[in-house]
Amino acid sequence: MRCFFHVVNAHEAILDHVGLETDDGTDLHAIAVRLTDVLRREDPSLLSEARGWQLKVVASSGAVLFTLDLDPARLS
Repeated sequence: MRCFFHVVNAHEAILDHVGLETDDGTDLHAIAVRLTDVLRREDPSLLSEARGWQLKVVASSGAVLFTLDLDPARLS
């Protein structure tokens, strides 16, 4: 299954057009958490600018598998 990691808020979307091919045993949640950690390390201002943003993990069918909040106010 191919999964895509889209970064979205109420007004904008940064779409992942490449995605990641996974098997049934892949821990997508762990991959998504690591991805957000990498994004924050590469751009520390992301935390202060992430208000209202989410990371949506989407299957190739278009089904949203889960969503992670990137908003620092909701990370606690």
